[in-house]
Amino acid sequence: MTLPRFEYLNPATLSDALSMAGGESAFVAGGTDLFVRMKERITTPKRVIGLGNIAGLRSTEHLPGGGLRIGAATALTDLAETLADRPQWRGLGNAIKLTSSPLLRNAGTVGGNLCQESRCYYYNQPPIFRKRWPLCFKLGGDRCHVIKGSEVCHAVYSGDLAGPLMAVKATATIAGPGGMKKIDLGDFFTGSGLRPVRLAADEILTEIDIPNPPRSGGFSYQKLRLRDTIDYPLLGISLFLEFDPEAKVRRCLDARLVLSAAGPTPVVVPEVGQLLSGQVLTENHAAEAGQLVRKMAHPVANTASTPRYRREMVEVLTRRAFQQALEQAGK
Repeated sequence: MTLPRFEYLNPATLSDALSMAGGESAFVAGGTDLFVRMKERITTPKRVIGLGNIAGLRSTEHLPGGGLRIGAATALTDLAETLADRPQWRGLGNAIKLTSSPLLRNAGTVGGNLCQESRCYYYNQPPIFRKRWPLCFKLGGDRCHVIKGSEVCHAVYSGDLAGPLMAVKATATIAGPGGMKKIDLGDFFTGSGLRPVRLAADEILTEIDIPNPPRSGGFSYQKLRLRDTIDYPLLGISLFLEFDPEAKVRRCLDARLVLSAAGPTPVVVPEVGQLLSGQVLTENHAAEAGQLVRKMAHPVANTASTPRYRREMVEVLTRRAFQQALEQAGK
């Protein structure tokens, strides 16, 4: 399918980009999400504002405390190469490599992956196929085709990076007419399938900050998908473990698990942190954690796998994440 006609604007500064926003406009960096939706006529902005020439959005910067500031227009491939230089971020770098394919990672950006739209079988269709059904909530209609009688939209947020970045306590910076504001990345998401992220039409996600992980920490991102490349996640488990470096046994100081691609928003499962913190971890803890996460997961039939199978895989992926995070912490 071809793109609809639109005017393309190419600002050189952030302030110029903000001044161009409003009306029927959309921001674009890599375009791997927006242009597909435009071809399917899901969205048809009259103006597309490119962010690729704004230098401050494409750079990464090491922070004084050892953390990393990531420009939102940084290509996924470039970020993976930056993280490869730091052993403590190896797990996060591996998570990026599980995102789509090498070619799409060359174009796709960190901010674009975070800001992508939620997905649903009844929504992500060319116009001729969408005519088979009355309009759903996400297309301005009055119903959900996934769960009959539901009063909310059940489109699934399928970004890969949200879960891993939330697990390591990343923050997001947003620029708008009122200036800059910094929020926890978890607060960036609305929890609604209709509009997954808290960005107004005249606001831009400018950067992501991640703190320096402790030397005694371990991280894992486990992704369920049909094929080994390209596919969106059918389920994602991100787990960060921090251990007491002074203890003779491997005692967990903190644990943070994020469940993603199982509903309209990525969610932290606080019960896992409560279960693991202060404990000398064993395989029994991994099994208990998996059961806790499964109780939180309520996938519905709007992706390429059944809800029952995805719920079963929650426990499997949690155990895998547990083991990989332990191994990384040991290194």
